[in-house]
Amino acid sequence: MIAIEETINNLIDIVEKEIKYNLQLLELLVQEQKILVSSDVTAVEKNVKEQDYLIGNIKKLEEIRVENVNKISEIYGKSNKNLKFSDIIELVSEEHADKLSVLMEKLKSVVENITKININNKYLIESGLEFLEENVKVFYGANEKELFYKKGGKEKKEKGNINRIVDRKV
Repeated sequence: MIAIEETINNLIDIVEKEIKYNLQLLELLVQEQKILVSSDVTAVEKNVKEQDYLIGNIKKLEEIRVENVNKISEIYGKSNKNLKFSDIIELVSEEHADKLSVLMEKLKSVVENITKININNKYLIESGLEFLEENVKVFYGANEKELFYKKGGKEKKEKGNINRIVDRKV
């Protein structure tokens, strides 16, 4: 019984750490929104590096969590392919079940918030790219029919005179 108790306690610790890292990631994503609006490229790069670091830690914790779930499934003689947290909650003591339920709801909530913020950030990035594309077209006098490059990066020959703010080939 000591092995199961230790494994469940490890699982609880891992989920708590996952929540902590996911909350930090959520905070970075909220900061990223503000940075994207302000168009601070250096700050975006720094923020993305911090996000990558946290995501790496979350992935490592996820691997450890899967190992613990596999141990629990072995101890209880259950198939680990189909074992969900709801199944683990039913198997363990009431004290651990309550703790795991609370933690899993919190983790689920944080991940849902991360997903929402990511969708918003994606929209901001796409809008910013569209804005830049339109500005480049205006700046160089290109319209949709008179592109400088074809798909695949091949240079397209110009037809006629195109009015440009900058009239120089680079």
